[in-house]
Amino acid sequence: MQTTEPQVSAMNSMILRIALSVSLLSSSALAQISDFCFGDGTGTACPCANSSAFGADEGCLNSFGSGGKLRATGIASLSDDGDGTPSLRLDGTQMTNGSYGYFQGTSQQSGGSGVAFGDGLRCAGGALIRLHWPLRFNVAGASHFPDATMFDPAISVKGLVTTPGTRTYQIFYRDAAIGFCTTNTFNTTNAVSVTWGA
Repeated sequence: MQTTEPQVSAMNSMILRIALSVSLLSSSALAQISDFCFGDGTGTACPCANSSAFGADEGCLNSFGSGGKLRATGIASLSDDGDGTPSLRLDGTQMTNGSYGYFQGTSQQSGGSGVAFGDGLRCAGGALIRLHWPLRFNVAGASHFPDATMFDPAISVKGLVTTPGTRTYQIFYRDAAIGFCTTNTFNTTNAVSVTWGA
């Protein structure tokens, strides 16, 4: 059976509309998540000249010589979280093997530049919520939230995000190397801004 020219034209038009829809969806998903507040000197200076490399997009250097890095993957959807399957995941890497805390804020501290805090910068501002208890420890300098092995709820559920809006996320982690930087033996990752959709 041969396909007529009008049929080919209609098929091409449909394919184009699908491709455009996928493109718009991808752009929307990408626009929901952005990294900010890096310890590379482009914002607030790290507490003891422990800046990370420009372009590394990570926090201030820790005693291991790396900057803690936070990234978010997925699509921030409140309705998707409502079915019990988390739509978004936070991944922290390049930290020490000490204890850590994932925090949610309601704003960007100092316009996104952060303020000196321990050996790093506090970037998540406003009303802070710790996303998990009890105390947890990084493995090979890494961790994530939610963690299915700990039966964690979705981020929006734990963070009490009930309506669309923007939240900020950051990890505070222990760096117990005495004398490395300040007398406060903890550091921070960069931060991530997430705009939650319905």
